Amino acid sequence: GELAVYSSKWSDQNTPWLEQHGIWDAEQIMNQAKVLHFKPAAGDLLIFNGGNFYHRVTAVQGNQCRWTFGGFL
Repeated sequence: GELAVYSSKWSDQNTPWLEQHGIWDAEQIMNQAKVLHFKPAAGDLLIFNGGNFYHRVTAVQGNQCRWTFGGFL
């Protein structure tokens, strides 16, 4: 799995919404925003401003399990 961080901010009023449910339309965000991909190796620590930017961890591929922890400070 990779960490994908998008240029769309949670607070951006131009970020696409599904208005009937009041939730993010992730497909539109991923298709319209610029994205940075990070491929962390075992033991890497990534620190970023996840409270402001739309982000996700992509599906893990392969036979080895992967643990991902998230938190806020």
